[in-house]
Amino acid sequence: MKHILLTSILLIISVFGGENYKLGYIQYPVNGNISEEEGTVEMWIKPKKDPYLPAFGKNNSWYSILIFQVVPSKKYGSPGFSFIWSPTLGLNFYGSYLDEEGKSISYKNSPNTENLKPKWNVDEWKHIAVRWKGEEISLFVDGEKLVSRKIDRKLIIDKNGWIIIGRGVHDFVIDEFCISGKARSDEEIRERMKKPLVVDEYTLLLDNFEKFEEKNTVAVTISGFSGEKGGKLDEMIIREDKEKQVPIEKSYEIVEGKFGKGLRFKTIEF
Repeated sequence: MKHILLTSILLIISVFGGENYKLGYIQYPVNGNISEEEGTVEMWIKPKKDPYLPAFGKNNSWYSILIFQVVPSKKYGSPGFSFIWSPTLGLNFYGSYLDEEGKSISYKNSPNTENLKPKWNVDEWKHIAVRWKGEEISLFVDGEKLVSRKIDRKLIIDKNGWIIIGRGVHDFVIDEFCISGKARSDEEIRERMKKPLVVDEYTLLLDNFEKFEEKNTVAVTISGFSGEKGGKLDEMIIREDKEKQVPIEKSYEIVEGKFGKGLRFKTIEF
């Protein structure tokens, strides 16, 4: 599979072939909000377009939804990891680190749900969870652990980096986004998805998108130490045709969520 990071603008322009896009996303600081040693990311996601169609290009292995990224301070490249929804691989985890010579190396044996063929329809909510402890990474869909694998080394994260949701060519709604500093058990994940989440001793970040202040969310809790109340909403403009005016319409919006309000990220083509 050819992995494509939307943060590489030159690569994206070559793929899009001259199209202009406006893409919404939200970002949180890494520091204090996620752990390399172990953790669990949980969220509800509802696609607004067919998740089995490639997000761009004709190669159907390219991702449909770029769900979650941990990126270094420059906001692209290594070290970091992502999980995406791919038309061919389903839920797919991948990432990379820098070796002693500064070369980017992809983690080996990263998990995906390719062989299980999970079904997903437009406007259908699914609960996605990704859990790690040491080298072992597990992928959950709707509370069921579909795959667990050991990659070749523990995750490496830039503590000055960013946690990002969105920033891809897609259209989806998220709700109940949570990062825990604990590899939660299978039973915990199944139970926690039954109702809105509450903060416990392991919660590092919980954003339910119920409160906003201008271009920022007010999270239920956030453990980072940079003064943030929540996530910062922003947009990426990929613009090859300089003659076209960037539309005023936002590529993110507050909508109905799984529980209360949710946050939609969409692609505006112009």
